[in-house]
Amino acid sequence: MNQSTSWREEWESPQAPRAVKMPLQDILIGDLLGTIDEHNVAPLMHSPAGQRVAYFNSVETVAQRMDRLLTEAREALF
Repeated sequence: MNQSTSWREEWESPQAPRAVKMPLQDILIGDLLGTIDEHNVAPLMHSPAGQRVAYFNSVETVAQRMDRLLTEAREALF
């Protein structure tokens, strides 16, 4: 479901500032977003998704990722 909100409309505007990466974004507006959620201000509600994709440097399969995680865990533990 693709729900439009005032918050989303402002960020999609051509005049909107460029978004900053996490955790800076949360530092700047975390309290505001928490208050919006707490008071259920429907026109400003947000639904974050995909923040971590900016940190990807390569594409790997689940099997490759799991092998790497296990290798790193073994190296750290032994």
